[in-house]
Amino acid sequence: MSKKHFIALADYLSAQKPNSEDYDSQSELNAKLEQWEQDARAVASVCGKFNRAFDRGLWWRYLNGECGPNGGEKKA
Repeated sequence: MSKKHFIALADYLSAQKPNSEDYDSQSELNAKLEQWEQDARAVASVCGKFNRAFDRGLWWRYLNGECGPNGGEKKA
């Protein structure tokens, strides 16, 4: 797997992240967020197995919208 695959996976997963607009109760949202995080961590583990250079921390920050795909600032 290459960097473009990791970015594509993160883009897809971040688009699937549950938000409060989709759920009536906080407990339901929390349960969905917990499942989403477990799924994302499982994907990260697979990525690391396919490419030893995979940077889990950078990928996770990008997945959560904290940085751009190269670790720098997000594009506006």
